[in-house]
Parts: sequence; structure tokens; C-alpha cells
Amino acid sequence: MFGTSLKTSSFRAPIFFARHCLVSALCLLWSLSVFGGPIVAHHNMSSADYQQKFNEYTGQGYRLTLVDGYEAGGKIYYAAIWEKTSGPAYKTHHGMSAADYQQKFNDYDKQGYKVVLVDGCGSGNQAIYAAIWEKKDGPVYATHHGMTGAGYQQKFNEYDGKGYRLLWVNGYGVGNQAYYAAIWEKSNGPAYKTHHGMGSADYQSKFNQYSEQGYRLKQVCGYNVGDTDYYAAIWEKTGGNAWSARHRMSSLGYQNEFDNFAYSGYVLKHVSGYERGSKAQFAAIWESSGAWSSEDLRHIDKTIGDFMKQYNVPGASVGLVKDGRLVFAKGYGDMDKSTGDAPGPNTLFRLASVSKPITSVAMMRLMEQQGNGLKIDHKVLGSGAILGTAYGSQAYSDWEKEVTVQHLLEHTAGGNQWNNKSDGNAGDPMFQQTSSNHSELIGWVLDNRNPEKKPGTKSDYSNFGFCMLGRVIEKKTGQTYENYVKNSVLKPCGITNMHVAGDTKDDRRYNEAVYYSNDGGNPYGMKVKRMDAHGGWTASALDMMRFIVRVDGSNTKPDIISASSFTTMTTPCSVDNSYAKGWSISGNNYWHNGSISGTGAVLVRAGNGLSWIFLMNSTWESAADGMMWDVVNGIKKWPAHDWF
Repeated sequence: MFGTSLKTSSFRAPIFFARHCLVSALCLLWSLSVFGGPIVAHHNMSSADYQQKFNEYTGQGYRLTLVDGYEAGGKIYYAAIWEKTSGPAYKTHHGMSAADYQQKFNDYDKQGYKVVLVDGCGSGNQAIYAAIWEKKDGPVYATHHGMTGAGYQQKFNEYDGKGYRLLWVNGYGVGNQAYYAAIWEKSNGPAYKTHHGMGSADYQSKFNQYSEQGYRLKQVCGYNVGDTDYYAAIWEKTGGNAWSARHRMSSLGYQNEFDNFAYSGYVLKHVSGYERGSKAQFAAIWESSGAWSSEDLRHIDKTIGDFMKQYNVPGASVGLVKDGRLVFAKGYGDMDKSTGDAPGPNTLFRLASVSKPITSVAMMRLMEQQGNGLKIDHKVLGSGAILGTAYGSQAYSDWEKEVTVQHLLEHTAGGNQWNNKSDGNAGDPMFQQTSSNHSELIGWVLDNRNPEKKPGTKSDYSNFGFCMLGRVIEKKTGQTYENYVKNSVLKPCGITNMHVAGDTKDDRRYNEAVYYSNDGGNPYGMKVKRMDAHGGWTASALDMMRFIVRVDGSNTKPDIISASSFTTMTTPCSVDNSYAKGWSISGNNYWHNGSISGTGAVLVRAGNGLSWIFLMNSTWESAADGMMWDVVNGIKKWPAHDWF
């Protein structure tokens, strides 16, 4: 342990020590940050990764403002924040032994550098350190590291009695012992509270208590001793922009919370990594940038929160676009009840029937491409038709042979024999013959369920019709339906992480929500992958907003389909003016809802320049539709930024 000082000043503020706590979770393996803006942040970096990122961002004019080392699973990782700002000359090192750190401290002290951050981390039976020094004059200060809890308390009392103010505290476990590093300064400042050695519940209690008293969290440090997580923290009674904090976040939970705050106008100010059960956990603090008014953010959060509480929705994600600009995206609740991880704007949810607009756009793209000769009035079944006679074992009926691409897009092909209901004791074909693949299912339907009405004369919503459109795409392109959509629809929209869903819980992709039934069904007892073209896609809120602005018929972002294709796609059906081709329609509003067990989704492109998506790992999509209109109609001031 050691100490030093530089300049002089004075101070007075009541302080005491006790235990500590806080709430929630944040970041991904490599977290980007605020869209190449004033800060960039990463976590779960190895020492080499961290050095590479440091060199990269320093070369781009960013300044390191925080570095935090932590052990997880026997390996050392780093979290860091860089800010694009000016400041005094500085020095920084990581991976230092106690002796290395002391030597660097002594060397830089002689050169006029002042330590502003010191971070300890247990590595086996020794501590390693990272630190930042700045070349600047200032008040007298003192700093120590390698202190036990009792030693730290003793130093705190000593410096408090001499008029010093605690600026920084860092806890870290080595073996089964907690140690502390801290920085004090002899200066004035607002009243503050500080505690160390707090368990999670104690920290949460203190957090709630001080927040109610007008204190804001300035720093939080999580650390692990003997498989128990502890916290040290500093609160100050001071004003400023709105702020929020989370702790006990898994790596995925931290990434999602990082995105939630970033896409709602908050900037990461502090992050601390620590081990819990051999895995990395995080505590962090964010502050509002003022991009949104606090009133409008409260309105959005309350409206969505009240809906989720009323309908017992575990988790949800929302995206809002204004005039082609992404202005808001955020996850709410739990993507997985068993872990408590929050969903984020990049969390994947099943889309159910919101997959149909994707298939519709794919058909428009296919008809625009030269060489295949596909037209909307082309026949689908029978000799010389698109699919020919490849499906089934019996001759097609006259009405089957009259089915066109347009009939399938508009749900006017099969009547109650192909629809989603139980009219005529038929039932939705897509939930029958569960052992059959696409080819076998289509053959079974054509052999056994002749269309009830002449195609084009009756509107009857049909998942099966869109299943056949998926096979049309495959026949005309020679690709799987999924690959064609990814290459020809999603990629031009800048989307790389949308996929046809798997059937089981084990089939979930990274950062995909867990689905929960509130309708008595089994979210993992369906052939979701077989639903591909009518209800099988998974997507995030961000990617669905990337999709909608590229197919919305406006010039805010270049559309991937022509104006004539957009007109074709959104022209109402002749026998049902509430549905076009893969889209519900009313005036200039286009939308689609989706629902299967454990999934609800609402996608809207409104005629007033607004578009939105609401995704949830439960049903109640009809109620969610009205709730989202309440959200957008209650916003008083739309921001001007674009976070695409």
C-alpha cells in the first residue's frame, strides 16, 4: 500500500461505512456503444483484445476514461469506456503486479502525473492492477491499494478526519480475502455516502434509500469473495440529467441493457465486471443525453409496462421510426425468466404471421428480377404451372388448377378448406400432419381438401397459401426459401441476424427469447420451422425497423422494391378491402399482427410517417396493437436523431 499528494484545498461532508447494493443488468461479448458517437465501450476483452482496441480508438481520437479488470472462469477480462473528448496528457497500464503498479506510480508521480483510477483484480493468489494517470495540478490527494477491509476503513477514517473526500473505491477478491484500492482528495464537494462490503440485497436497499433522499450513484464496484458477490459504491447528493443503474447482469443481460439505454438516449458512464459462479457479471451506471424528454420516456415506459402487467407478458421489445429515422428501441421485462436477463432491441423473437409481409416483399422482389418471367397472375398448380404436378398423388381439381400467385397473396385461394379456422371441420392444415415435411403436407392437402370456393371469390385467411408461396420462391430461384429471403430481401436492408425459427427450446439462437404460453398451448410443441413463409421467422425489433423503412413506399430510405411493386403489394383485395398482399390495410396504414403460442407481434407502417414493431414472448397481440397506438399518440415531442 502507498500514498502520495499533490496540491491543497478543503472539504466537509458527512460519511460512514457499512455494506452495499443496487439493481439490474447489461452488454454483449463485444459491445459497440453509442453508434460511433461520443463514447465506445467494450467488455469481455482479453488483455490482447483490450490492447488492440485501445490502440484502435486512441488512433481515432478517443480517450480512455475507464478500465476495469475482472476474473471469470479462471481468465482475466477487461471492460472499458473511451470518450471522444480532449483532456490532459495521460498514461495508462494494465496487467500490472502490485510491485509494477507501485513502480509506475512512483515514476509518474515524479513526472507530475496524478492517478485518477486504480483497479485491482484477483488472478489466482495475486492481484493485478490497471490504472489511469493524468498530468495535471490539483488538490492534495492520497491513494492506497492492497488494503484489507479493516485497513481501508482505518484509512477512510483517517483521511475523513483530515478533510479528504473519497473520489474512487475499488474492491477485489484475492483468494478468500477482499482488498481495496482507493483515492482521496482534499477538496470541497456535495454531500456523499459510501459503503463497501455490501451484499446484493444490502446494496439494493442502500441504493433505494439514497435515491429517495436525492443522492445519485457516482461509482459502483462489484467483486467476488468466496463465491459471494459484494459491492462498494459512492453516492453524491447532486443534480444532473436523469440516470439509471443496474447490477448482477450477465454478459448477455448487460449487452441488452446497454442497447436498451443507448437506443433510448442514455450514455454509459461507469461499468464494473466481476465473477459470480465462474461467469462474468456486471454493474453499470447510465446517464441521459437529453435526446428524449423525461416526460416522453416515462410515458413510453409506463404505457408498455402497464400493458405487460395487465396481460402478464414476461418480456417484450419495441422499435419506433419517425419519418424513416430510428428514434427509439428498447426491451422490457425478462427474455428468460430463469436467468432474469432483460431483452434488448437485438433480442430475437418469433414473428408468427408478421412473417407474411416478409414473404410478400420476397415475391415482389422475385417478380422484379429479370429472367424468371414470374407474374402475379401466373397459375401455381397443374401442368405448365409454376409448381406443376409435383405435389400429391391425385389429379388436381379445376379450382386447384385456377389458383394464382395473387390468390395466395390475398388469401382467396382455398376458402374454408385451406383457412386457419375449423370451418367445415377442416382446421388449419399447417397444424396437422405434424410428421410431414412441406412436400408431404402440400400433397396431403391437395389430395384431401379441395378448395371450397372458386379462387378469387372469397377471402379466407390462409397460412397454407403462404406456405405454398414459399415453395413458389424455391421453384423459381433454386434456393431454399430462407436463403432467398436472406440474400434478396434482408441483406439489401442491412439485416444479417434474421432466421427461420427452430421448433424446440434447445433450437433457440443466441439472444433469442424464451417463449411462455398464456393460452394453454405449448410454444415448443409446434412445427415452427415448417411455418417458414407464413409464420416461421425470428427477428429483433431493430431489424424489423430496418426492414420496414426499406419497403414503406417513401423516399426517407431507399426502398428495395419499386414504386409499382409497392403499389401492387398494397392494393386491397377485390373481395376484401381490409387486406392487400401480405398486409392488412386501412387507408394509408399497412400492418400485420402475428400470434402463436408464446408469441405475439405487431408491425405497423402508419400513413403519418410513423412505423413501429412490438414483439413479446407471450400472446395478446390484438391488445398490443391498441397499446402501441396509445404509445405513439401520447408522445409530445419527437426527437430529430436517427439511430440507424
